[in-house]
Amino acid sequence: DLLASTLTGTLTVGLDDASDNAISITTGSNTTTVNGSASGDTITVDAGTLAFNKLLTLGGAGNLVVNNLQSNLMAMGLTGTLTVDLADASDNTISVTTGSGTTEVNDSALGDTITVNAVALGNDTSLTVAGAGNFTVSSLTGDLIASSLTGELTVGLANNASDNDISITTGSNTTTVNGSASGDAITVNAAALANDTALTVAGAGNFTVSSLTGDLIASSLTGSLTVGLVNNIADNDISITT
Repeated sequence: DLLASTLTGTLTVGLDDASDNAISITTGSNTTTVNGSASGDTITVDAGTLAFNKLLTLGGAGNLVVNNLQSNLMAMGLTGTLTVDLADASDNTISVTTGSGTTEVNDSALGDTITVNAVALGNDTSLTVAGAGNFTVSSLTGDLIASSLTGELTVGLANNASDNDISITTGSNTTTVNGSASGDAITVNAAALANDTALTVAGAGNFTVSSLTGDLIASSLTGSLTVGLVNNIADNDISITT
């Protein structure tokens, strides 16, 4: 295990395969890189002392758990799973670039804006976002689960050339899904979307929206649209703009 909480210089860590499959790292305040994680190993990184404008880079085949992140995270070279628990960022912005494996970004703070670049996320691989912060997810071809998110959600899609399908589960707040590609089928589960809260869908893809009690805006959609409604017991009204 590595403890660097009082380090103000940069830190680069090359890992080996742990005999007990567990490695713990506490970062310092400066730019930190953790490479070479082995498949089957779980590496826990406490980033609580990492300064808000510094970068944490992760790579390898291990499963990474990052705690107390208030800075920026680059995991494009990671093929294992990634679980990130956020702290309240002093500048209200956090940037996360995923790897190709299953990814969770939890505990976002109210008022924070979390930008997630999902370009490396594998097809049919889930990205889960949660908390009270506002998320902007870009280059998504995997699947997105935001059912525990109370902040706003903006999703920019990329063309899923692998199987032409993308699945999104919204949170309770205002949600926008842009950039759908022609030929792609985007399934949106809006069961968590609050009453009188807008879901906006756009692009050239074909959307299927289920469990809608909020409001739907699709005026910039050129693909097909199928909407499944549920009983709105809050005020008995649903608004849809095609």
